[in-house]
Amino acid sequence: MVTTRRSAAAENNEQPSLPKPAVESHSKKQDNQGHDHHDEYEFFGPHGPALLIFVLPAVVYGLFLACNQADCLSVWPTLHIPSSLKALPESLTLFSWEAMLVFGGWFGGLALLHLILPGKRVQGAPLPNGSRLTYKLNAFLLLVLTYGAALYFGFVTKQLNLSWLHAHGLELLTASVLFSTALSIGLYVASFREGALLSGHGSSGYPWDDFW
Repeated sequence: MVTTRRSAAAENNEQPSLPKPAVESHSKKQDNQGHDHHDEYEFFGPHGPALLIFVLPAVVYGLFLACNQADCLSVWPTLHIPSSLKALPESLTLFSWEAMLVFGGWFGGLALLHLILPGKRVQGAPLPNGSRLTYKLNAFLLLVLTYGAALYFGFVTKQLNLSWLHAHGLELLTASVLFSTALSIGLYVASFREGALLSGHGSSGYPWDDFW
């Protein structure tokens, strides 16, 4: 009896352990071309950004037209739909080259100040070749400098008319939408150039997700 039990125990110990099931990452896969495909996506799936690209500007325009210097939406005590949601009032202008120049000057000025002003340098996320891009962080310094200058020249010396921003808000909104759209398209097209290094989130294989 003792011998039989010992033999059975030895046989049990000699049995090879069953292989553990492989745990597959559900965050990212690679196809034969080396493109990263994510099983989990933000913004309502891989095609969700196609909707958000158009919905977000529409929401901003809707909020602006729902309440402005011409008319304003009211829901209590009575519902009032402003006429600006039905037709653009004459007091509002959708586009102007002046607003385009102001927005371009603002963006270019910030870019120039970013290059001139000091800031802490940090390494970005790893790229496919293992290298990292270096970024200079001085956004808070830019914030203090630009807002300080606006307050000084707008309220102390009165040399800057800040009310112009309110009067031409819709035109500036259009300028920002056109500028950001053109910049995004340019960056997306540039991502197809030979030798371009893309992060995993920018090479999912879904055009709308990569564009976003």
